[in-house]
Amino acid sequence: LESARTASSLNHPNIVQVYAFEQVREEFLLAMEFVDGLDLGRLVSAARRKGVRVPYAIAAWIVAEAAKGLDYAHNRKDERSQPLEIVHRDVSPQNIVVSYDGRVKLIDFGIAKAAGKITRTQAGMIKGKVGYMSPEQVGGKDVDRRTDLFALGICLWEALTGKRLYDGPNEIVVMNKIRTGGVAAPTAENPRLPPTVDPIVLKALAKDPNQRYATASELEADLHALARSLPAPGAAGRLAQLMRQMFPSEAARAASGPQEIIGMSDKGGS
Repeated sequence: LESARTASSLNHPNIVQVYAFEQVREEFLLAMEFVDGLDLGRLVSAARRKGVRVPYAIAAWIVAEAAKGLDYAHNRKDERSQPLEIVHRDVSPQNIVVSYDGRVKLIDFGIAKAAGKITRTQAGMIKGKVGYMSPEQVGGKDVDRRTDLFALGICLWEALTGKRLYDGPNEIVVMNKIRTGGVAAPTAENPRLPPTVDPIVLKALAKDPNQRYATASELEADLHALARSLPAPGAAGRLAQLMRQMFPSEAARAASGPQEIIGMSDKGGS
């Protein structure tokens, strides 16, 4: 219920809207905005299968749009104008949805933490996808908005290179890499990238939170400045074109008009 209340309080073009939530017998149901598209992870994987990468201007634009949504959530206030201090804590490519018409939306604030709520993560408990956690998050320490920026930096690094940043045979190996491993500059993995991307990505991925971007708006501003400096900057129209190229049948179906949507409950009933 707390997660639903947190999510339903967010109303921003780059966040999937929660319209309503209620309890029906023993189930909790959410009515959410439908975004016809696929997540960023699927887009990067599709490009890799085709032997290409997501164009770097588009990758930067996608992450900049996600940063806009994060900045809004991070700065959301309650009805008394007190900061909610929302931290998503599960930013990952799977939670960045790209629509076939070129929109970018963050989803799944299901484990988001807002200050002042009655639920508290137990000491040492880890929440989120391990490969997209910050060093302080895998260490079970308190996290703030900068942990989301670290995760967004991982998403950006992977979208630019077409590779996983933190991978391994098990979660312990991945967590150790996050805590102690170095991060290769994106241009070392993809020489076609302009060198101006390196300082942006590496600042987002600083091990020390104090060395990272302080706010999502700062990261967004640098990414949009980078995009404007490129010969073919990223934009919704170019992203929609890329989605049509990567997923032609799905994009054609989406363009044909609304489809009937059959919902599934959390318990799997139709």
